[in-house]
Amino acid sequence: MIRLCRYWSCCPALNVTRVFRVIGAALIFATLVLYTTATPAAADPLKKGLTAYEAKNYDKALSLWRPLANQGNPDAQFYIGYLYAAGQGVPQSTEIALEWYKKAALGGQPKAQFNLGLAYLRGQGVKQDRDKGIDWLRQSAASNHPPAQFALAMLYLQETKNKKEAEKKGVKWLNKAAAAGHPDAQYTLALLYRDGRFVKRNEKRAIEWLTKAAKQSHLEAIYLLGVMNPARGAQTGDTRDTERIRKAAEIGYPKAQYDLASMLMTGRGVKKDTKEGVRWLEKAADAGYTDAQYDLGVLYQNGEAVKRDEKKAAEWFRKAADKSHAKAQYSLGRLYAEGKGVEQDSNEAVVWYRKAADQGDANAQYAMGFMYSHGQGVAKNEAEAVKYFRKAGEQNHAEALFALGNQYANGFGVKKSQTEAAKWYCKAAKLGHAPAKKMLKPRDPENRCGLSDGSAQTN
Repeated sequence: MIRLCRYWSCCPALNVTRVFRVIGAALIFATLVLYTTATPAAADPLKKGLTAYEAKNYDKALSLWRPLANQGNPDAQFYIGYLYAAGQGVPQSTEIALEWYKKAALGGQPKAQFNLGLAYLRGQGVKQDRDKGIDWLRQSAASNHPPAQFALAMLYLQETKNKKEAEKKGVKWLNKAAAAGHPDAQYTLALLYRDGRFVKRNEKRAIEWLTKAAKQSHLEAIYLLGVMNPARGAQTGDTRDTERIRKAAEIGYPKAQYDLASMLMTGRGVKKDTKEGVRWLEKAADAGYTDAQYDLGVLYQNGEAVKRDEKKAAEWFRKAADKSHAKAQYSLGRLYAEGKGVEQDSNEAVVWYRKAADQGDANAQYAMGFMYSHGQGVAKNEAEAVKYFRKAGEQNHAEALFALGNQYANGFGVKKSQTEAAKWYCKAAKLGHAPAKKMLKPRDPENRCGLSDGSAQTN
């Protein structure tokens, strides 16, 4: 029921597009650590402004920074831009924030250059301009600003033109950001070495970078260190790996909480403790981890490790289903179809079955076929039923294969054909479907299906 990632192959893969999207989402509204590189003469009012800012006295901070900014001090200009971006002490304004960021960027302020670059890349507050965005990121990266180095690396690694040269630049900037202590860069570089992507595969170096990121409380790095060892994955009973998973769970990383729950409930690598396992599963579910929400629904539905409660099962299935978890959508649909934990509603059942079916869930595809063939929640339509049965059958769903056989045997939604019926009954029978075997016998007297001794075989 609960799955536990134990090996390299099932651990998170690098998705440079997704990683960069996360970077870009932070843009100018992310909380920034304010800092100064001002000359000694200007340092005092800047520091006083920082002190006022930290005390949330934004008006005083602004009054101290504005004269310096008007005199061309890039750090003061950056700080004022940040106040406008965050709407602290002044009305929030992306446009005004960018005006100050641009002044600071032209003065060589690396954080302003970074924010301005992201603004152009995303078209936020300015007309989108990829070339300008990359140019500002380059200037910031050249000033040794690690977030800019990391963002630039991600851009190069997802470049489709001149790929070899772009990948070389991407790895270079990623190494610079990682060496400067950027935890996301360290984690990403570890994934590259782990997978042998853009660099030669080197698990030892992957571990080294994961360790550096983990020391900075990078949750995904802590988690990965807990589910694998340098060679092939965590060994059952390896207390160091278990401690790492527990540490990530205690810090609040939902996936680690989910895996710790699995370990406790199965006794894998730790002493079995079902009650404690459910507690961690609930933590992961409360944090919005959809697999945990779905699994909790299953536990309540079946009364495993918790008191059976179909209403709670429906509540947990709904939480995961609302986040497009296909199995939860199917399970919620089934509860509506059967009227368990919720008021029976075939129309609502079809809504959730369809969502899951559209994601390729075989059970949901079979359920949609059933609803169409019986006219439940939808107008009866045998041709649509066949379509859904076929989709599920292509995934070796035995009940769907049997249903297809019935459709052909009776000419429902398709041209009647005992030959075709036998074909689908045969496929279902080979998967161990007993009713299909019985239906097959009179249609396959020569046993062309290949079932030995009249018993079902598995593929």
